[in-house]
Amino acid sequence: KLRENGYITMESDGRIFLNDSGKKIADQVYNRHRTLTRLFTLLGVSPDIAAEDACRAEHDLNEETFAKIQKFVEQMDQN
Repeated sequence: KLRENGYITMESDGRIFLNDSGKKIADQVYNRHRTLTRLFTLLGVSPDIAAEDACRAEHDLNEETFAKIQKFVEQMDQN
């Protein structure tokens, strides 16, 4: 599916590479992961559990919800 959607290319030897659109998606998911992990740790969740829960949540949040969480985390980190 990743190849069909144009996010990766596969070499004949089996190596897989992210192309520009794949890197953009990966960066977005990683940003969501870091932000959600930070939110959960701010709430007092241990770092390991926060990271696990972020993995579960990062793909399913509505963009509006994530934007509000991101703004909140940024404000908390400035204080």
